[in-house]
Amino acid sequence: QGIFFINTQDGTEHGVERSLLRNMPKELIFTLPDLPAGDYRLEVRSKLNGTANIRTGILSATLTVEDSP
Repeated sequence: QGIFFINTQDGTEHGVERSLLRNMPKELIFTLPDLPAGDYRLEVRSKLNGTANIRTGILSATLTVEDSP
């Protein structure tokens, strides 16, 4: 479980690793991973205590990473 950026063109996943700064019910603060240019879907996945099911929240907006000049 965690925070993932999914490339919308090829489906590759880039997880946020060990850079979660704040995890509250309505607020997540984290450091962005280095992402190649492209469009991404943001997913937050969590497994509730006592269950085997993973719940996924998806940001409705598409995020775009552009090449640096």
